[in-house]
Amino acid sequence: MTHVYHQYTLRVDPSLRDGLRAFLADRGIESMVYYPSLLNDQEAYRDISRCDGDMRGARRLPASVLSLPICSHIGVAAQARVMAAVKEYFGVAEAL
Repeated sequence: MTHVYHQYTLRVDPSLRDGLRAFLADRGIESMVYYPSLLNDQEAYRDISRCDGDMRGARRLPASVLSLPICSHIGVAAQARVMAAVKEYFGVAEAL
C-alpha cells in the first residue's frame, strides 16, 4: 500500500521563498509554486467568485508557499537529502 500525496507544501517568509527555491534547484531538488495567485483573482473565476471581504490572510499565502517533491517512490535517502537542504538553507543544525 502506498500514499497518494502529491504535494508537501511549506509556508515560509515571502522574502525567503524564491531564495529557497533557487537553493534547492542548485542542489538538483525540484520544487514548485503550484498556486501563484488566488482562484478568485484568476480570469476564469473572476466573474463567478463569491468571496466577501479583503481576504488578507489568504492573499499572503501565494507569495509564501513552496511545494517539495513527494511521491511514493522517493526513498528515505532522497527524503533525507531534501530535509537536509531545507535545514541548511535556514541554518538549522542537526539534532544531537
